[in-house]
This record gives sequence, C-alpha cells and structure tokens, in this order.
Amino acid sequence: MALAAALFGPGAAARAATLGLPAYRRSSYTALPDVRFRVRPVYSVEWTELMLVEVADLPRAATLAKYRGAEWGFSLSFEGPPALPQDTYRVRNPSTRPVDMFLTPIGPAGDTQRYEAVIDRLYAPSKRHPAPRRRQTT
Repeated sequence: MALAAALFGPGAAARAATLGLPAYRRSSYTALPDVRFRVRPVYSVEWTELMLVEVADLPRAATLAKYRGAEWGFSLSFEGPPALPQDTYRVRNPSTRPVDMFLTPIGPAGDTQRYEAVIDRLYAPSKRHPAPRRRQTT
C-alpha cells in the first residue's frame, strides 16, 4: 500500500502529521466523550460494540524515552464480547473517522474479553533496535 510505504521508516511521525492521520494519535483517544466503538472485520458487514478501557504506553517506554507518553506510540485496550478473533477491524466512534486496526484478544476470556491494538509510528530500525527478520520456510 502506498500509504504504508509513505509512513514506514525514519520520520514516520512527521509524515503522518502532514498526511492528517488523527486516528493514529494518542490524543484522539484520551479526550473522547464517548468510549464506545463499533468494530467489524474489514471483510464483513456485522458490527460489534467494544468499550475503550485504556490508552497506555507501549512496553518500549520502559527503556526508550521517546515512547513515554508518545503521541505516535501507544496501545488501546478495548473490552467486549469474547468471540472476536485476532484480525483487522474497521473501528468507528462518533467522534473519530473510521480506521482499520489490527485487534488481538489478550488474557483469558470470561463473560467479556479484552482486545488490544498497538499504534507505533515511532519505530525506525537501527543497529541497536533492528527490524525483525523474516523466517525462511523450507
């Protein structure tokens, strides 16, 4: 995708800001008046409601200062019904534009399930923090 190619690499946050991507900014979620979101797999028409329960730093914030409270690097935790598989979802809220996010169930499921989306527009491979290597299949 051209958008993903334009955003990947050093300076991604600056490029994202110029492209107008408020849905991928922490402040777009911390000040929402309504934390209810409707989600659906991008290939489906059936919507499910999730509640935004936390906007948090990524684990990298413990060792990398640029991630602490970062506008472009954070995670979103949602809570909802326990039946949603890990997938890319269209996410809608009355206060934000629809956006596609990869949601992953986290923790054990009970009456409800927690789901997480990770937004990281700060990552740039370096010698100290290299990009993951692809595994070769035989």
